[in-house]
Amino acid sequence: MDDNIKRFVRYGKRYAIRKTAAFIVWYILILVCWLFYVMKFSQPILNRNSFVFILLILLPAVLLDFHKCFTEKTYYGVVERTDFTHKTKQMIGYQTIKQVHESEKEGVSLYIKCDDGKQEYLELFSQDICRHDGYYQKGDRILKIKLLKYPVKCCEHFQPYTICPKCGSFMDVSVSKCRNCFTRFH
Repeated sequence: MDDNIKRFVRYGKRYAIRKTAAFIVWYILILVCWLFYVMKFSQPILNRNSFVFILLILLPAVLLDFHKCFTEKTYYGVVERTDFTHKTKQMIGYQTIKQVHESEKEGVSLYIKCDDGKQEYLELFSQDICRHDGYYQKGDRILKIKLLKYPVKCCEHFQPYTICPKCGSFMDVSVSKCRNCFTRFH
């Protein structure tokens, strides 16, 4: 296995453990606060004020995709098809530069056949990927790491650059830190 792939897999495992631990700490903290509230004010566990604690418990599940910690997996696959897309949202009136960048999204849709025979579909939006429109090609062997958005290519031949599996920007193979999201892969 390539050294870059090993670094990415190690980072992916550490990232998954940290994210799962953060969710567990969050849930324990909310439950302790809820129990403190119940005992301190002699309230039943489910009362008219307990909806706040229920919302705080549901918050990570809804906003931060807590289910992905348990449902996603790391897998190898082969790219069967790539479709490059350019999406724009129609905005009326004055727009800031940030709104213009958010309204125009370039991306790639990957159709992947996994080693276990399943089909996967990924929709990736990154300007770097679209600038290097030949990065993902039909027949490329890729590795999708659990909880990281962008799959990396498993190349037999030397490539001068690779993709950051967290943010999707391109980086030199020899560098162990992404220049865009500052993630360290070591």
